[in-house]
Amino acid sequence: MSVGSFDSLNWQLAETMVVHWSTLETGVEGVNICFDILDRLAEEATNQQKVKFTVHIYLMHAAPPPVLKAWNHLFKRGQINLMPSQILEKIDRYVSESKLFEPNIATYTLVLDGASHCPNPAERIEFTEKLLVRLLEESADNPGVLPTTVTFSIAINAFARSGKDNAAERAEKLLELAQEMHNKGYKGLEPNSVMYTTVIKAWAKAGNPHRGELLLRRMYEDYALNGNTNVKPNIWTFNTVLAAWSKSSQTGAVEDAEKLLRRMIDLSNQGLLDCQPDTVSYNCLLHALARKRKSFPDASAKAQSLVEEMLEAAARGDKAVVPNEITYTALFKILNSSGSKAKSEQAKYWVEKIHDKRILDDPYVTEQLKQLGGGGSSKGNGP
Repeated sequence: MSVGSFDSLNWQLAETMVVHWSTLETGVEGVNICFDILDRLAEEATNQQKVKFTVHIYLMHAAPPPVLKAWNHLFKRGQINLMPSQILEKIDRYVSESKLFEPNIATYTLVLDGASHCPNPAERIEFTEKLLVRLLEESADNPGVLPTTVTFSIAINAFARSGKDNAAERAEKLLELAQEMHNKGYKGLEPNSVMYTTVIKAWAKAGNPHRGELLLRRMYEDYALNGNTNVKPNIWTFNTVLAAWSKSSQTGAVEDAEKLLRRMIDLSNQGLLDCQPDTVSYNCLLHALARKRKSFPDASAKAQSLVEEMLEAAARGDKAVVPNEITYTALFKILNSSGSKAKSEQAKYWVEKIHDKRILDDPYVTEQLKQLGGGGSSKGNGP
């Protein structure tokens, strides 16, 4: 059929095909067919505008188009080759040349979300930054494309995951921009604990736990003093900072990690936050101790005290703090480095306390026990 020969029935049929091929069940083939149809519709719509022929089409009221959701789903799983830049080019052509549909921030957020999974970190960052800047500029005349909390969260995550030298700094700048816009009264844009925790994780990856803890403190103050529940720290936030300390080679890392864990206990006991340390929290502290085991005074005594603390809490009914194979691997690694003549006996003592055969069968635990001479998986009551 030649360009310009579409009538209303043709349009309805084409739109029906677009809707059909946009479903996830049709897979990559369906998405590619759908975009082929949209390209053809865009060409037809452009021609009709030239002859001043107006067609009311379903796509004008479907932003984001279902095909974008299907593309996003497939791209994030590495199942389709259409890159975010190509998708954006299509959207721009459908909008500027043919008025095929009216995009809103949900449309562009889906594209950004896809871009955050680009295998090339540099391409991911460049695309994210350019599109976010563009949306901020265009939103002055078109409020419908003003970035939301979700949009900023995706952009922040893209920077945080990039691994670039300045990734954490750029992620925090986006957080500050979101906060600044919120303070000016922009609706739909409220920094939350997910945004903050993502930036904290970026600083952890950059080897700067101090910066992460500063952001955690800011979150708590905003929540405690201003009642801002959007930034209320949770166990994930605290554990992200603890994980940063666990990987830090800075002097005082163990002490700072333990201070934070004790702070979590105090806040929880006072009913101020629901942040009682869990197994991950203690494992982070043990990992920090394991890294410093040769320089930390009496590291083995400290490690054993922490695991005893976990067991006591678990005995009181706190099932979130039960020691696991990661706990005991760190403990036995620390014991191995203690130089104590009693370390073999200490290992046997701890083996007797382990009632989960899966832990004793763990290859990392087994290796540490062999070095200690404390036995292997001869006991254990099973799962």
